Amino acid sequence: MVSRINRYTAGIFVLAILLVGQVSTAAVAQDGRINAGVYIGGANVYCVNASRQASDTYANGGGILVLDQNAQELLFVPEAAINTGIAQVAQTGQYATLGVSERLWYGGAPVALYRLTSDEFQLNAFDNYEKLVELRWTECGLESAPPAAAPAAPPPEGCDEHCRNWALGTNDGCLPGWDWAENEQRCVFKNLY
Repeated sequence: MVSRINRYTAGIFVLAILLVGQVSTAAVAQDGRINAGVYIGGANVYCVNASRQASDTYANGGGILVLDQNAQELLFVPEAAINTGIAQVAQTGQYATLGVSERLWYGGAPVALYRLTSDEFQLNAFDNYEKLVELRWTECGLESAPPAAAPAAPPPEGCDEHCRNWALGTNDGCLPGWDWAENEQRCVFKNLY
């Protein structure tokens, strides 16, 4: 009798865990974060409206918001700073630093947001394993998962172990933080810190 009760209780317990897991996964996947599917030490990146709610645009007084694992602000870059950075990139042909957090994150480093000459945003942050994560994206659409990659093209000639397609924004076939160098015909590392 005891073993039947224990099996029954264990079965209900497992079922409850599976249901809770499904609900929490759905909630995370639909909260509007840009880095859905990309772990940055618990940090989450959002385009937000003027009320700091997840949005498909940072226009009209919004911005880009980075929260830590406890939903505390790490970095907020307002629309005005984003627009200034976009204009700076257009004028100089160089990337622009949009914002750097005052608070340090993993690795004893700040979180930093850039606008690249490729019309991409790039967030640099270390994860809890002190590995640099360079997240790139092009727009603020509310996605429940990373956007689907374009049909896979063959890797560029001379592509080494640092090359691959990255669904969140690198369209050059190189890993985040690596860029295709036309003159060298391979992926090269560019550290923006």
